[in-house]
Amino acid sequence: MAEAAEGNPLFVEEMLGMLIDDGLLERRNGHWVATGDVTSVAVPPTIQALLSARLDRLEPAERAVVERASVEGKIFHRGAVAELSRAELRNDIGGHLQTLVRKELLRPDRASFAGEDAFRFRHLLIRDAAYDAMPKELRAQLHELFAGWLERAAGAHVLEYEEILGFHLEQAYRYREELAPLDDEARSLGARAGERLASAGQRAFVRNDAPAAISLLDRALGTLPAESPLRPKLLCDLGLALSDRGEFARAEAVLSEAATAAEALNEPALAAIATIRSTWVRLLAGGAPMEESKANIEESVHRLEELRDEDGLAEAYSFLGTMFMWTGLCAGAVEVLERSASLARRTGADRVASRSLSWLLISTLWGPMTVSDGLVLCERIVAEGSDRYVEGFASFIQGVLRTMAGDWEEGRALIATGRTVLEELGQHVNVASMRMASARPEFFAGRLRESEDDLRFGYDVLDEMGEKGYLSTLAATLAVVLRAQDRHDEAEAYAQEARELGAEDDRSTQLYWRCAQAEVLASRGEIDEARRLVQEAQEVIDATDMTIDRAAALLSRAFVEKAAGNRDRARIALEQALGLFEEKGDVTAAAHTHGLLGAV
Repeated sequence: MAEAAEGNPLFVEEMLGMLIDDGLLERRNGHWVATGDVTSVAVPPTIQALLSARLDRLEPAERAVVERASVEGKIFHRGAVAELSRAELRNDIGGHLQTLVRKELLRPDRASFAGEDAFRFRHLLIRDAAYDAMPKELRAQLHELFAGWLERAAGAHVLEYEEILGFHLEQAYRYREELAPLDDEARSLGARAGERLASAGQRAFVRNDAPAAISLLDRALGTLPAESPLRPKLLCDLGLALSDRGEFARAEAVLSEAATAAEALNEPALAAIATIRSTWVRLLAGGAPMEESKANIEESVHRLEELRDEDGLAEAYSFLGTMFMWTGLCAGAVEVLERSASLARRTGADRVASRSLSWLLISTLWGPMTVSDGLVLCERIVAEGSDRYVEGFASFIQGVLRTMAGDWEEGRALIATGRTVLEELGQHVNVASMRMASARPEFFAGRLRESEDDLRFGYDVLDEMGEKGYLSTLAATLAVVLRAQDRHDEAEAYAQEARELGAEDDRSTQLYWRCAQAEVLASRGEIDEARRLVQEAQEVIDATDMTIDRAAALLSRAFVEKAAGNRDRARIALEQALGLFEEKGDVTAAAHTHGLLGAV
């Protein structure tokens, strides 16, 4: 037995249980005593075989009870077992359950429903052995019966159990699908499963839980009939959830299917939303210029305005506000995002409101809003009531603003909290891209390795998932940090990558790769080319209201002029950068610039 057990205590426990069931072990005077020749008992070769053998020794009624209990899961309710049992067994269910408790197969547990008794399998493998012993046809019948019982038991709280209901209906449908061609009854069962899964999936989508939304919506689409009117909306939501997790190729294909399906069902507003979301995904995947993407979204906005679809407009404004920010018009972005959030709240579009508020928070880092005003905005948005998605963003943004203000201990704690929340929600793209924000104060504080580590983490995550929109800017920013460590060849390689990846109208990418390359060239004494690049960088960013980026261009100009031996020009550029940092309230960057001024 020791050889077969392989150190598994469950094996030993169940082997002893089988000996007790067979009457070969009895408890006498507080000790277990063998009542027969235990050495002649055949030892099953695996734990699965042992559990099956032990279940085979149960009385038929006990075996039927334990199998039906396994349908609900590791924890189950007496009422459910009774519902799934033959009529002649129902009056004796309680007695059989107690017998199974005495045989150490089950244990009492806490019930989820009033007036019910609950039990749990002593080990999940016992439950699995009981479940696997039933034929698929019986499993299909029992899963459907259990869904009916659960719906009645949940009563007014049925929405809380929709995911579980959907699972059991889905299992019943899948077993029928495996056993025979689908008939009308089976297709109806699939539709019921799909509707429950869809409802649970859309709630997960609204709360920005990308992994749950993807799983549930995928499964809903897999059970709903092809002609279901729910499919276009589910496809549209699935596509955006996939993009949140970085699955861009599939997201684009799903959103294209959603737009086609919406048009076929004469749902122009939904088709417009699918088009907007598809535009956003292509932008992230590096497949479209910013101005073109912005124009496409504006066209969809006009279409939704004509349709007077307020839900759609709220979302369209949210993406349009993001495009304003990405093209360097942060003040304009704030106005559009505020409009989106207000409209979304009025129409009850909670997910759109969350998205707009999160981007509104992000605007505090790059635009003209001061650090102190940004902190007030974060506190206001959280105080007004928000979900975990917004709270995650608010914590992260507050943390970055705190580090900009010089409060490092509190800032880093808030950044870590925000990341944790967003990671739990499966927001992989956001968590990776936001490393640019947390790396910047580390850079200005002189912690170049910490800044590099932040950027490399984000770069590696986005590179692995094939994202291009944020990746180009991360590469360009990483080039600047590497140059500051005099690692010129590495810096030049990342600057070149950013140049190749970045759209021509991606202002941040175009700024930072030029800044990094100009500083590398200046370090090598190639001053004329370095000056040309910093002039281009200045022209790229001066048309924006991105305060920190405008200051960064001036810092690179100062570096180049100092390398050229023109200290007066370097000092002028540093003083202009200092003015911008002080205007922003960025204490950390201002202190860094003061240090540079002292060295000129």
